Amino acid sequence: MCQLCRQNNIKTEYQPLLHNEYNYEDEFFSPFLPSIATVALPFVKEQSEKVIVANAIKKGVRDENNLTNIIFYERHKELSGRKLVPGQPNYGSLSTEWLKIRDTIVRPLLPKQQPLNASSYELKGYMQRVKDIIPAIEQYRGRIPLEFILGWIKIESGGVVTTIPIYKAGHKDLNERGYFQISKEESQKLKFDHPRLSTDKAYSVQCGITLINSYANSVRALGINESNPMFWQLVKLWHAASGIARTAVKFALQKRYPFQSWNDFKNYILEREF
Repeated sequence: MCQLCRQNNIKTEYQPLLHNEYNYEDEFFSPFLPSIATVALPFVKEQSEKVIVANAIKKGVRDENNLTNIIFYERHKELSGRKLVPGQPNYGSLSTEWLKIRDTIVRPLLPKQQPLNASSYELKGYMQRVKDIIPAIEQYRGRIPLEFILGWIKIESGGVVTTIPIYKAGHKDLNERGYFQISKEESQKLKFDHPRLSTDKAYSVQCGITLINSYANSVRALGINESNPMFWQLVKLWHAASGIARTAVKFALQKRYPFQSWNDFKNYILEREF
């Protein structure tokens, strides 16, 4: 889909959630499943050879031979950068290895170095903003999928903890704060220190996860749990419109609806009066 996702080895099926053209809350993370947890890996793993090559390309190195040499001579420091020549020890195996690096690491990256589109720029900035809170997310998230939390934060605050939206005249000011844009009413209900949500990153993450769990418990209370493929999408629906969500889910349960597909569920509800 985009250069940045490919560079970070994010599988194609995992990419949509982090792109702005998909991030409309009224779809309640419809492209969410199965998982995009690998989006966090570039920030918690040591640099791979692919990342080294990608960074060299960013710095202006475009020649595939030079890029291949960067990896090859890093692996074989005993060669001190000397050019391979026929007749030297292990020439055949070393040549084969050099070609493999070029063909499997360097060449797949080179065609993908195209100008970032608007969505890719947004994703790059977002991941830079949230990479330092991923350890806190991992500490507190429990059974909540990492990708679900990253998607929630991206939609709500874009990864800026100090965001406080300004509402137009005539609209209720919810005084939303922090990474998860927790409203003042939600803070009062869950006994959060509301102003602190905008200043303490770890606290903001912890409270946001507590908020998600509170909505998840509401879904579980109706008899739907994590084994259902729609569970986390229903949690987000509860957050966006709890009254509608409760009524719709109860109605569907009474009708023995199977709850297997978000789009099917949405259409099922929209086509009925309840």
